[in-house]
Amino acid sequence: MAKKATAPKKAAKPVAKVAAKKPAAPVKKAPPAKPAAKATKAAPAKAAAPAKPAKAAAKADPVSKPALMTKKGSEKASEALNPKDQGDLLIEKAKEEMANINAAKVAAEKNAKIKPIKIERGNAADEKAKWQELFKRHGKDKAAAYKMTDSFDALKPLQHKVLGWGFVLSNENNRLEVLFENGIKMLISNYKAS
Repeated sequence: MAKKATAPKKAAKPVAKVAAKKPAAPVKKAPPAKPAAKATKAAPAKAAAPAKPAKAAAKADPVSKPALMTKKGSEKASEALNPKDQGDLLIEKAKEEMANINAAKVAAEKNAKIKPIKIERGNAADEKAKWQELFKRHGKDKAAAYKMTDSFDALKPLQHKVLGWGFVLSNENNRLEVLFENGIKMLISNYKAS
């Protein structure tokens, strides 16, 4: 019988060495379990549902939405409205609020416009009478202490160290025209020393 020629056999590598050369895959730990939601009187706890895809879960499991108040004060469940209608409703409410705010600003501006006070200049009796009238009307208001470096608004009370209580009639180019008990005086405001 003739012997068959066989290829020399290679030594088999031990399995342990092959396994040792490959780095072991990191073992992933399961995240800790979330604590169960506390059951409330209004909503009993639901049984755990099988995992669903995110889109299917959002459609199948509606989230309770807060109720909207209508103008009459009755509650209207927002679940009946689709998201587009809810957005339109919010936009309409925001427009109404902005219209109310703008109307309030216009009304405030109209009330803030005070007619300039007319005084006959050089007539001491008229100046004194106007000062008394303004003191009765605005004397209880807090009068700003006069300093040359401060700026002052027209038609506001002013307290001067020497001249006493006065009322600013006008403020043009940082020159105050102030009515004091003993007459109209010109004062400087917003002065900057150089």
